[in-house]
Amino acid sequence: MASNKSEEDLVAEARAEMQAEKRRYINELKDRGQQFLDLVEAKKAEMKKKAEAQAAEEANDDNSKTGVVADEIVAAGKPTAEILLAFIEVDKVPNHPQTAQNFGFDRCHSPKDQSELLGVYRAIMITLDVAPATVQEWVAESKMAILKNIQSNLRRVLEAGGNEPETTNLLKDAFRFFTRNRYIWDPSHMNAETRAIVNAGTAPSFNPDEGDGDIEFAEYHKRMFDSLQKVREDAEAREARGEPRNAPGDHGRPSVFHLKGPDGRRGLKALAEEMDNQIIARKVAEKKAAMQAEEEAKKQQGAGLEDAN
Repeated sequence: MASNKSEEDLVAEARAEMQAEKRRYINELKDRGQQFLDLVEAKKAEMKKKAEAQAAEEANDDNSKTGVVADEIVAAGKPTAEILLAFIEVDKVPNHPQTAQNFGFDRCHSPKDQSELLGVYRAIMITLDVAPATVQEWVAESKMAILKNIQSNLRRVLEAGGNEPETTNLLKDAFRFFTRNRYIWDPSHMNAETRAIVNAGTAPSFNPDEGDGDIEFAEYHKRMFDSLQKVREDAEAREARGEPRNAPGDHGRPSVFHLKGPDGRRGLKALAEEMDNQIIARKVAEKKAAMQAEEEAKKQQGAGLEDAN
């Protein structure tokens, strides 16, 4: 190693080494990722065939022509709040598309969260006996109206007290899920949604007997990253419209989208650049130490030759 390299030369050399290391690592990830994606595509094709076969069977089923969606629940001509109540009574997550959309089941990122959300509406419509007509009025107003009315109803009853312990626990569970997952009704609770996405993506349920663990893992993670990307894009769109990036009270563990680099810039890009700078600084320090050691070795070698002479 030449001992007369400038600081700029050392930084350029360190940056080139870091970029080469990154390229090697990225290429390795690409190879592994492609293997996962190939497995996922094969699984999707298989699932598509099964779905088409199931659809063909349902087309021949008389129930499919009468508006029955599950357990003899007839959706045709009914308001979605009544359909939701029917699903609550049979303890099933709504598979009626408009009902699922109106009440936020399509916003959940895991079947577990959908089941918990059903529990929230059970607390409202069964435990607190809020009429379907009233709930339908919330739907007609907005998702924010649903959020505010769920919050006010649950809070009012919990603060009043006087319920049986079992009822109180049910209401507490519903309120706990509601407060942690307000993104279902208000997308600006992006920290809450980020947490839900990561939880769903990093804790998939594996069934060793099926032998599809790797495929399930890849599919969960692809879905997770796609969902995180959409959360970020929605937040940027809100900012562009002059709206808050995230809602007041959307706190707790901060999401990756709110982390800041040392220069105050927000987001993963700023953090990635800071990490690069730290790697370069470490490499430069190592090179300087090597140069200094080389100089010391030359001095010692020169001193040894003088002594010998």
